[in-house]
Amino acid sequence: SASRSMPTVDVPKEEIVRAVRASLDALDPSADTRTLNLRNYGVDDALITAVVEELTDPGNSLAQMITRLDLRGNQIGDRGAAALAQLPAALPALTEILLSRNNVGDEGCAALASGLVSNDTLRTLNLNDNSVGDGGCAALGEMLKANTGLTKLLLENNAITDAGVTSLAVVLQPSDGADAAAGAAGGEGGPASEGGPSSRNTSLEQLPLGRNTKIVDTVSGIVLHHNPHACSAIFRNTAECARGG
Repeated sequence: SASRSMPTVDVPKEEIVRAVRASLDALDPSADTRTLNLRNYGVDDALITAVVEELTDPGNSLAQMITRLDLRGNQIGDRGAAALAQLPAALPALTEILLSRNNVGDEGCAALASGLVSNDTLRTLNLNDNSVGDGGCAALGEMLKANTGLTKLLLENNAITDAGVTSLAVVLQPSDGADAAAGAAGGEGGPASEGGPSSRNTSLEQLPLGRNTKIVDTVSGIVLHHNPHACSAIFRNTAECARGG
């Protein structure tokens, strides 16, 4: 995954803090989108922790205006992602976190998922071109059972296999289909099979999984067949998925 990120750049902590403050000072309160742009800036785990500390400082009222955090093309890994997990709760206007082309793996993905379980304001989480695998997908699937805000979850070009697809897809379809897919994956029926409430997610609209070369089958006949919501959320995946309608 390191090859997907920008070359390592030695950026002093003081410089990144100055960049954040300058960007915040330049925000236009009247704009629909107010972006903190640290794209291709050489941000690693230590530096993003400093950024999070700056943004969550109670005295930093300007941070409350941010709607979009652009961290694409950096060197943020699992520890940095865990620090970022604080932001959806701390920044009420934040609707987009862009983390493509970083080094986030399953642990960092799970930390981000835990920060979104009860959040209903973040709309887009971009994790394209990272190292997310099936463990991260399992954590995201659990998060999607409770989350009602996220509409775009981007996971292209990661390390996801068929099992990861199943973890996500079962949350996007009706409870009876979810039970069938869970059983096919070797699991037990969820709460719906026991008469509990459905944990189906109906808010997610886009879940692109293209360029995950370890996806072979996606058990599409069980997980996706005749489930329009799941099919509309999972798109641009494989030729097999396209041929299957």
